[in-house]
Amino acid sequence: MSGRLQRITGYLMMGFGAVMGTSPPAAERALGAIALARAACRDAAPGAVGPALARIDQALGAAESLIGLGGERAFQAVGLVHSAMALAATEPVS
Repeated sequence: MSGRLQRITGYLMMGFGAVMGTSPPAAERALGAIALARAACRDAAPGAVGPALARIDQALGAAESLIGLGGERAFQAVGLVHSAMALAATEPVS
C-alpha cells in the first residue's frame, strides 16, 4: 500500500468517526479531516497513485460542497467520504 493512501485513509477514518460519534450525526465535523486528506492528494510527485489521488480529491471536493449546503444534503456527503476512504484503502499499487 502507498504511504500517501494510508495517510488519507487515516484522516478519513478519523473524520468518519467524528461524524458518527455524535447524536445526531454531524457531517460538518468531518471538514477538518477532509481538508487534511485533500492536502495529501495534492502531492507534487504522486507516482503510481496519482490517478487515485485525483479521484479521491474530486469526491472530497464534492463532499465539502454538500456539507456547505447543510441539512440532509450535508449528510449525503458522508457517503462520499466513506467511498473515498474505501478507495484509498483498497487501491492497488503496482
